[in-house]
Amino acid sequence: MPKRARRRRRPRSASARFREQLGELIKSTRAAAGQTRAALAGHAGVHAETIRHIEEGRNFEIESLERVVDALQMDFLHLVSRAAGLKMRTELSAEQRRLLDAFRSAAERDRDVIRLLLDLPRPTGDEPVAIDQDPLPFDEAERNDE
Repeated sequence: MPKRARRRRRPRSASARFREQLGELIKSTRAAAGQTRAALAGHAGVHAETIRHIEEGRNFEIESLERVVDALQMDFLHLVSRAAGLKMRTELSAEQRRLLDAFRSAAERDRDVIRLLLDLPRPTGDEPVAIDQDPLPFDEAERNDE
C-alpha cells in the first residue's frame, strides 16, 4: 500500500492570527459576562452565526465587530491593541470611557476649562482659546477682600 504524502501546512497569515486573537478576546469577554452567542447577537443586532465567525477568527465585517464590541461595552482601541500584541497600561472602566468620550466630544472652550481645572498643559500646536465670560460671583468676593 503506497504511503500518503503529507500535506504541508501553510503558515497562518498575520491577519489570520490577528482575527483569531480578536475572536479569543471577544469569546472570553462574552463568557465572563455570562452571555450566550445568541444573547450577544441579539444585543448587538447581528446574527449568532456572525458571533461564531468572529470568535473562530473567520472573516467578518468590521461593522459587525464594532457592534459586538459596543454590546460588550469594550473599548475598541484596547481590544485591537491587545489582539495585535500591544500592551496598554490599563483598560478603562465604563465610567472612564464615558468621561473620555465626553471630553473628546466637548467644544474646545470646554476642554480648555477642564485642562485649567486639572492643571494640564495644552497640547503643543493648539492655539489658546479665549474664554470670554463674566467673572464668577466668588471672584468679586475675593477682590473685595483684598
